[in-house]
Amino acid sequence: AHPYFLYKKRQISDSNKSMDSVEQNLPDEFVRCHRKYIVCVAYVTNYDKTNRMITISTVINNKPQNFHIGIGKKYKDEFEERY
Repeated sequence: AHPYFLYKKRQISDSNKSMDSVEQNLPDEFVRCHRKYIVCVAYVTNYDKTNRMITISTVINNKPQNFHIGIGKKYKDEFEERY
């Protein structure tokens, strides 16, 4: 198991649970998109199917932030179903 950080509104949690274990305990609005990433689809603002990249938009310290995350081949179909 690798350490992970779960970012929620104004709160960061960490753990050494496996990603599979974490994924099973999250609500349906979270989806695995990569072996290292589980995202909340509500924060996905763009999905580039050609390059299999998503953009996550949020606000941190009153500043808009965009994060780009690749979609793993293994997770592409499930992500597209839930997005």
